[in-house]
Amino acid sequence: MRAFDHMTDGAGGARHDARQRASATQMFEDIGAAGTGERVYVRDMLAAMKGRAFGMAALAFALPVCFPMPPGVPTVAGVGLSVVAIQMALGNEKLWLPKWLREKSISRSKLQAAIRQMMPKLHQLEKAAKPRLMPLTSPLGQRLFGIVMLVLAVMLILPIPIFGNMPLGFAAAILALGLIERDGFFVIGGLLATVAAILITGSFAMIAVKAIMLAA
Repeated sequence: MRAFDHMTDGAGGARHDARQRASATQMFEDIGAAGTGERVYVRDMLAAMKGRAFGMAALAFALPVCFPMPPGVPTVAGVGLSVVAIQMALGNEKLWLPKWLREKSISRSKLQAAIRQMMPKLHQLEKAAKPRLMPLTSPLGQRLFGIVMLVLAVMLILPIPIFGNMPLGFAAAILALGLIERDGFFVIGGLLATVAAILITGSFAMIAVKAIMLAA
């Protein structure tokens, strides 16, 4: 099983600068062009990350779910995010994904359309983010936020109706960007968004359960 090296968010945080902040948008452009053929595999996406940090991988899985996606995409994103989150929580220094997940794929045209749709929002977020309240993004903080992301990832896997997965993806993306940029304000915002997302998603789930019970 192949291990993917990464630059640790905590170790490299003190060296973050404008070039690194811009690398998130560049990463998604690289992901859209990764591999060959009509489908892009998760293994291609990982290669396009070029050994970047766990926060980047978490953002790559979370951000697409912030927008309407074809069925199955939130599930794949949730599984991928859960693998990343578990390794964050354990304090791993290398990112690894199982072979069956690396072999998952998505249509290149759909992936590139999603990337074009998310780019303006990502640009806005990157402009607002900067290193501050950095103790919140320490290695210990990253382990704790790995647990929070795992909760979001498990909920993403569930078939929540009425775009119920989108608030979860948004919360995970804010947390991931906060860790990438060592921005404690973004981390706090991500935690608040997590609480809101769980409440919203829970409401959608209750609506679905009641609808099923009435139809039975």
